[in-house]
Amino acid sequence: MSRNFIPVALAIGVGVYTGYYTFQPAFQELAAEKTHGNGPATPQSGAGLNPGATAPPAGANAQSAKPASGTTEAEKNQ
Repeated sequence: MSRNFIPVALAIGVGVYTGYYTFQPAFQELAAEKTHGNGPATPQSGAGLNPGATAPPAGANAQSAKPASGTTEAEKNQ
């Protein structure tokens, strides 16, 4: 056990330091938001969030439209 203690402690120390160094900008941003009271950050890309977008019209998808029951095969393919 004592022979493996130093490498394990060194690996844990390096991992903690690397994690802190990597996430330091995020920690600083959270601290700034907390002090300024801005709340959580909103996504910048706005992916999937378009309040002005509307659904396509009901007849926009021609493949999903069912033909009338009395139509011929040629009329169905048009």
